[in-house]
Amino acid sequence: MMNTFDQVPPAALCRIHMDPEQPVPGLGHHRVLRELPDEAIKVFASMSGPDSGTPLLLTEIRQLGGALARPAENGGALSHLDAGFAMFGIGMPMTPELGQAIEGQLDRFDEAMAPWVADGGYFNFAERPCDADAILPPEVCAQLADAKRKWDPDSRIIGSHAVSLDPAA
Repeated sequence: MMNTFDQVPPAALCRIHMDPEQPVPGLGHHRVLRELPDEAIKVFASMSGPDSGTPLLLTEIRQLGGALARPAENGGALSHLDAGFAMFGIGMPMTPELGQAIEGQLDRFDEAMAPWVADGGYFNFAERPCDADAILPPEVCAQLADAKRKWDPDSRIIGSHAVSLDPAA
């Protein structure tokens, strides 16, 4: 457990999460959680603790809430998150075999924590490619689709989290 709360200059922001300052390969996955009862903590610790054998470099649970939970006027397409916690794990796939082991462990984490998962996700932690509707509420996806139809009708802007232009989606 760490406490990295401090006032820092803007140049130090890249070190808050203790990420490497140079690019490195990484495979990660997250879920948002409604709640974090003792049983969820036990499951999380059993899969990420020192005796777990995990190939993941980092696993964490971040408490959400506060300003992140309050709807903000003019806050953009998604102005708040309706979840109590965010769970995240990441590993460095230095070999193909390690990459497979990391993906497998991320999937097992996902399955094990499923009883406490909230709808949607935290876009900033969405490492795996997916459609935006897997992370964002339907009304937000509709707003994004409207903006995409208006500003990018030929789908020239491509991201890891696709916005469907299908009105039924």
